[in-house]
Amino acid sequence: GISEINYDLIETKLIDYDLNQKKMTKTILKKATNLSLSTIKNYLNNYPELKENYHSVNDSNLPPISSHRLISRQNSRFERSNN
Repeated sequence: GISEINYDLIETKLIDYDLNQKKMTKTILKKATNLSLSTIKNYLNNYPELKENYHSVNDSNLPPISSHRLISRQNSRFERSNN
């Protein structure tokens, strides 16, 4: 559904963000996804894994986001939502 599409869109933009650019902000994420700022905020608040990914993009002390780790989280998230 639309929730999965929006989730995937936000997640992809976080993964693909060029860290050589300025710090990732909700406004940058809004422009990159064409979603509203309130939608971005809702997804970051309602999906802890997205919020963690958002913060890890901006925290140079954390290791880069692993696509494998994200796929594992995504699969577990959809398994939880389907039960």
